[in-house]
Amino acid sequence: MKNNQNKTHQIFRNETLNPKKILISMIVLSIPYALIGMNFILIKRSDFFYILFQFIITFITLFLIPAILLKYKWHIKLNIIGTKKGNIKLGLIFLIISIIAIPAMYIGSIDKNLQQTYPLAQDWFRTFSTNPNWFFFIIYEILYGVLYYIPYEFFWRGVVQLGLSNYWNDLRGKWKSIIIVTIVTTILHATKPISEIIGAFFIGFLFGYIAYKTDSWYYVFGIHYLIGISNDVFCGLRILGII
Repeated sequence: MKNNQNKTHQIFRNETLNPKKILISMIVLSIPYALIGMNFILIKRSDFFYILFQFIITFITLFLIPAILLKYKWHIKLNIIGTKKGNIKLGLIFLIISIIAIPAMYIGSIDKNLQQTYPLAQDWFRTFSTNPNWFFFIIYEILYGVLYYIPYEFFWRGVVQLGLSNYWNDLRGKWKSIIIVTIVTTILHATKPISEIIGAFFIGFLFGYIAYKTDSWYYVFGIHYLIGISNDVFCGLRILGII
């Protein structure tokens, strides 16, 4: 494992990607993501098509653009920034342990502020009370994972965190990359309920540690997506008065 990390570090040193480029890309791509994807412009719309638009902007800014830059401009293979299975055994252990998030999200969904935010497509979801369509809800959650959660973890835990830590290649550098990502992603949650902002800070360190130990963003994506789906389902069921 250590030899592989040293090899990756050497590739980063020999190639054109460096912390300056990663951090500049992070700042530039965070602006449209924050304004639209995280609704910093505070547009009061929660219909399905506007939320889908937010997902698409997230996909473009946090996945499509950085993937193109990495592969075609900087000639960096995506597996170097965690787009790989990594430490499968440890990753699966983390995924199994993450199941405890389900009852935690059930309890957390009592928060009225969360219910007023999730599911994000509030206007569309509230029509369930008169015309429930659970198949469409499943499609919505799949789009949520593909267009939002995959880009989010690919960029923050992959491109930024693992990109920086692979270049610095020491324990101090790895934790510095985790801290940078945690602080920035917590700030990006500024428009969310306070409980989510606090959660983003503490979970940011946990997610960063998991990405660091597994050398992959896949497992963090799985855990984050599980939390997101659980939150949507439980908040949705409470809105509908089912639980």
